[in-house]
Amino acid sequence: MVGSKAVGDKAETLEQMKTFPGARMNGISLYGGPDRMAKGRHTSMNIQHQIELSFGIGDEKMRRYSELLRSMFAEQLAWIRARSHVRKIAE
Repeated sequence: MVGSKAVGDKAETLEQMKTFPGARMNGISLYGGPDRMAKGRHTSMNIQHQIELSFGIGDEKMRRYSELLRSMFAEQLAWIRARSHVRKIAE
């Protein structure tokens, strides 16, 4: 999986999403008031948030992990509702 963290405003974030189609974006931090003013490369910036873009094979891993976790919870709920249910997952 390849990822990148960035700060910026809405327009910059949309540009990054166009550059990396299919990437997953997670918001990390929101900035307001005086915290929105930043400086980088000798340029003043008005930033709104910090994001993390992720793309690549790691997405498949997370999807599979989510499926396994949901399956485990469904199995546990079935056993709680009917103790006669034969569990596939044991301690």
